[in-house]
Amino acid sequence: MASMTPPSSSDNDGCCNECQRANPQRHFPLILDSTPLDKLLLRQSAVTAHTTNLKLFRRFEDDPNIQSIAVIEQGRPIGLINRHHLNANLARLYHHELYDHRSCTIFMDPDPLIVDRQLPI
Repeated sequence: MASMTPPSSSDNDGCCNECQRANPQRHFPLILDSTPLDKLLLRQSAVTAHTTNLKLFRRFEDDPNIQSIAVIEQGRPIGLINRHHLNANLARLYHHELYDHRSCTIFMDPDPLIVDRQLPI
């Protein structure tokens, strides 16, 4: 894995050196902002570990704008379910029949990136 070096003041537009070397024709400046992540959050309800895959599948069907749903236990996030991952798994032969009435934690990412909402970008 290549390590990223922070841009120096001599870099063009604040872009990192790797970006400029990789594609000198098209580079984007790094945008450093102190806006907290809280301003970018989309509010939506979460599900519990007792929610079935069928219920979750229908929820994704009902709202095409939802890309992922948090799974919570005692008010704390324990995982994340991604629309694409759930659909890809349930699209397999007999998976609806096998997994529709089981817990949604089967297809949950148990270790998603969780950050403090006051973290500046």
